[in-house]
Amino acid sequence: MAAELFERLRAISRRPLLRAIVGTAVVLLSFGYLGFLLFRNWDELLAYEWHVVPGQIALAFCYYSLALLFAVLAWSRVAGRLTPVKSLRKHMKYYIYTNLLRRLPAPLLNFFGRAYFYQQEGIAGRVMVAVSLLEWMLVVLSGIVVYLLTMPFLPLPALWRSPWLPAVILLVGALLVRPRTVQSVLRLLGKEGAPLDFGYGDLLGWLALYALVWIAGGLVLYAVINSLYPLPLSQLPAVMGIWALSGLVPTLILITPVGFGLKEVTMGVLLSYLIPPSLAVVVALLMRVELILFELIWGGVALLLRPAPAPPTPPPPTGVETVAKETVHCPLCHADQTTPLFETPGQALQTLYADGKPIAVQDAGRIVRCQGCGLVYVNPRVASAPGLSSYTLEQEQAYFDATRAARQGAYAELLLQLQRRLGHPGRLLDVGFGDGLLLALARDDGWDTAGVEVSRALVERARSTYGLERLFHGPLQRADYPDACFDAVVLVNVIEHLRDPAAVMAEVARLLAPGGIAAIHTVNVDSLAARLQGVRWHHFEPHEHFFYFDRRTLGAIVSQAGLTPIEWFRLWSPRPLKRGLIRLAHCLGLYWDNGLGLLARKPAAGARKNL
Repeated sequence: MAAELFERLRAISRRPLLRAIVGTAVVLLSFGYLGFLLFRNWDELLAYEWHVVPGQIALAFCYYSLALLFAVLAWSRVAGRLTPVKSLRKHMKYYIYTNLLRRLPAPLLNFFGRAYFYQQEGIAGRVMVAVSLLEWMLVVLSGIVVYLLTMPFLPLPALWRSPWLPAVILLVGALLVRPRTVQSVLRLLGKEGAPLDFGYGDLLGWLALYALVWIAGGLVLYAVINSLYPLPLSQLPAVMGIWALSGLVPTLILITPVGFGLKEVTMGVLLSYLIPPSLAVVVALLMRVELILFELIWGGVALLLRPAPAPPTPPPPTGVETVAKETVHCPLCHADQTTPLFETPGQALQTLYADGKPIAVQDAGRIVRCQGCGLVYVNPRVASAPGLSSYTLEQEQAYFDATRAARQGAYAELLLQLQRRLGHPGRLLDVGFGDGLLLALARDDGWDTAGVEVSRALVERARSTYGLERLFHGPLQRADYPDACFDAVVLVNVIEHLRDPAAVMAEVARLLAPGGIAAIHTVNVDSLAARLQGVRWHHFEPHEHFFYFDRRTLGAIVSQAGLTPIEWFRLWSPRPLKRGLIRLAHCLGLYWDNGLGLLARKPAAGARKNL
């Protein structure tokens, strides 16, 4: 639907004669009706004692400046989220320039004006037109919200006060700005090279900012009215509702520049319920004149803005080795067509640790989604380094100590699940065993244990803390275990760190005995927290989390290795009531928990081999 709307707007923009005829007719009819209202109430207008209050005009300018600030912040958030341009100063400058373009005889020039300015930043014109379309949807939705909130205060006929029409528009608009819908529209427009994705948290934040723009605009109108006619403060909510409604009508129609004529007619008619009708028409016309003057003032300010100089790239810390980045293909479907989701700061040096040794990374990489299978992963990413981590050994030790009690309960329950599936304790391999707590618990429960860990420091810690043996330092593929030698293989919060998870899962399948169980736990990119927080989700750590799975992609990579998914599980088990609510939510397709666990079985065929 959104794509169809855009195509219709573009079709109109390609027919300038028709657009000019329709727009001119609407303007003439609108101002003709306003002239009729003035003529009908001419005696009332002549009898009015005019007292202009300059202080209210100055206050209106302050309110307009506040509305412009909110609008610039909202635009910079939207455009900064969906394009690589992060400079607030640039977004402000381009927004104010193109805001003036709306006064020209074509409202869509605002869209294409933005496309022109952002092309100087290397962004395709279609991208900015699509982002402007998203902004238009947000403006309409937020205006409807403000109108619905102020509706009880509006002294209007029942037709205007009916909540059904704006409620329907609000529902349709909410469906249009769903992240997946907008992503589809942007892909349809050929958008490449910039992040497509955004979460519901971003959407709510944008709507809140645009709602503040509408509210500040209502304050401007209230000040303009008070410059000519004293209006009680109790009428302020009604004025805000009138401002929202008079702004929504031309915004939805998009025939004349900034609703020229339509906005004045709607505002004049609505204000006549609060102030004398002739004065309502004057206020509507004066509002237009003052807004143009305010925009010209801020347009002059924008001319004085200069782009902030780019900060120099800091040199790597003394004695710290730098590491390059590498480009990869999707390990699940081997496609190389991706949709960028999140960018990391291009000039920011980060200090990471490879097996306790500090290294410097120019930036962590870019998070993308595979267009073939939907797997989310980092590309390009930090090149291979042993035991890569963003924490020092001391910080890792503090983490293991602080979470030991919670992990002990979770690991104990996982071992019980494995034992129930197998019928008895068997031979267990823990891939990426960390501090060795799970292996120690399994050994005490009668399991014959072995472990693989890429961090030498953690291998030594597990040996000294728990007295564990048969620990291998290095990648799983180099451990050289024979086929079918384990009854259970556990990967707890490991698969997201792997550089080739498909190859590791194939190795896991090779090591499992027929009927053996693999337990894989990772972070859930489809969780409610990930959707709401977007790039701020704390599990988005592209310097060490290279892959982000949901139920579909995790099940696919396990099945690709020849294993059969049999059960989803939670590593951190909640209380029974909460567990029931979580299961109900999962049935509805809602996953608010960050964790994602899967038990998978190897088909029972062939014979088990010994180490």
